[in-house]
Amino acid sequence: MLNYYLSLLETEEQKQSFEKMYEENRELMHYHANKILNNYTQAEDAVHQSFLKIIESWDKIFAESRPQWTSLCVITCKRTSFDILRKNKIRQHQSLDDLDESELISASLSTDETAMDNVLSEEIRKRIASLPDINRNIMQMHISNDLSAKQISKLLDIRYETVKKRIHRGKQLLMDMLREDGII
Repeated sequence: MLNYYLSLLETEEQKQSFEKMYEENRELMHYHANKILNNYTQAEDAVHQSFLKIIESWDKIFAESRPQWTSLCVITCKRTSFDILRKNKIRQHQSLDDLDESELISASLSTDETAMDNVLSEEIRKRIASLPDINRNIMQMHISNDLSAKQISKLLDIRYETVKKRIHRGKQLLMDMLREDGII
């Protein structure tokens, strides 16, 4: 598959950079896709579609540094996986006439909970963006990209203990912000 992706790029420099990015992120992307979709084949499709999307925007991405490549790959793959999951649910959706009253109530509660989770997630993303630089990048990788302290330590070449402290401090700052604004 790598050869196919490389054939879509123009210069040798782009091909070399893409190959590095591909090798460094393919397994992580597959892990996140499989976690969302719970299906190996669909996870492979999500990773493939993600790499095609990345190639389409390669000129913008090419200037980015390697840790940002990882974020970009994971975020793109997660979004692609959620798109696939959404399409699967639409195909499997029953008409409302086929549902009994208890199923309708259950579906309604599930939708309300999802809406609340989405609002809270958006508020957390906004607060992360306002964190000091030293905490912001690590918190984005930890919360938005679902990376562990160990993975972040390896990606950013920072001591594991340092990453854990920054995550802890970042969480404290986030909680303080959310409390101040009355969100929690």
